[in-house]
Amino acid sequence: MGLGQWSCEQRAPIKNETVSEFVPETGCLSIIVLGASGDLAKKKTFPALFHLYHQGFIQSHDVHIFGYARTKISDSDLRDRIRG
Repeated sequence: MGLGQWSCEQRAPIKNETVSEFVPETGCLSIIVLGASGDLAKKKTFPALFHLYHQGFIQSHDVHIFGYARTKISDSDLRDRIRG
């Protein structure tokens, strides 16, 4: 694998001890962005998260992104700030 290439591996299903079948792994991912209203989040963190979503590494129904900032800002204002 070359520099800058991504690799995604599927894990083996988890074996359920009470049932003799394999159960696929399920769950969700929570990402907490500290300093969500800041310059670094706007220029690096949120674009990187969007890029991962665009490439299919994170699914919209499996991921929850929480932003924390000391600045008092509404959800819609933060979305507008991220959009530019």
